[in-house]
Amino acid sequence: MNTKRKEHPHKSTTNREAFFHIRDENDCMFATVFFREEQKTDGTKQWEASASLCHENDQFSREVGRNVARRKYFQGDRVDAVLDGAVPTYEDAEIVLYAHYVDLGTVH
Repeated sequence: MNTKRKEHPHKSTTNREAFFHIRDENDCMFATVFFREEQKTDGTKQWEASASLCHENDQFSREVGRNVARRKYFQGDRVDAVLDGAVPTYEDAEIVLYAHYVDLGTVH
């Protein structure tokens, strides 16, 4: 039995993934951004991202944020993430969040 999978059921064993929890006190916003590295048909790899935003009346939960962001990703609600480095950073997560989700007013 793979015990690592049991301890972290939200982690992939085949793809590189990353989660970032963002708390913006100025905008009263709490969010989770999920990144996953996907192999494209031409053989190159690219990071794609999805995000979940906590409604202002809800209590922020990292676990719920991870689950919702990951579920949205696999339901097709994702964007290409252009990264400066080889792995996503907190700054990349903020760029994805503000460029693709907050401006659209999507709160899930």
